[in-house]
Amino acid sequence: MAFLGLFKREPKAYPMDDSTILQAKDITRDRLRRIFEPAGLFDGLDSDGDIKVRDGLGALVIPKADGKQIRFFVGFRAKPTASTEAKLRFANRLNSTRHQPRACVNENGHFIFDFVMVTEGGVTAPQIVGAGRWFLRSLLAITIVDKEDVLA
Repeated sequence: MAFLGLFKREPKAYPMDDSTILQAKDITRDRLRRIFEPAGLFDGLDSDGDIKVRDGLGALVIPKADGKQIRFFVGFRAKPTASTEAKLRFANRLNSTRHQPRACVNENGHFIFDFVMVTEGGVTAPQIVGAGRWFLRSLLAITIVDKEDVLA
């Protein structure tokens, strides 16, 4: 599996004090950038200003306007030969056997995988970094269970 070599580097420790509680009002694009940079996950901004993170595979990180949620999001292309039924079976199998990340097939016939982290009540920067790392690494598991070979 080609993805297995992507995760060989040692993760950086997060330098922020674990006791710093961030409230929803503190969760902004700028704050998330400052959280992911020292952790070695920040990979720039996309054309909309959304944060790109990378640890082998890449994803977008988008805070909700009120800061109460952080969405980790990635799209995967489907193979052109994969039928709509096969793509839907794959997404449904993932959603019925795993709680996160969620899977769906978009209007273009490609896959969207996401995870929503709730920040209401407070969250620490290391928890955000941990959620980001978990999401990126969970994508590897998704590729392993692609038994119908629908992912491009």
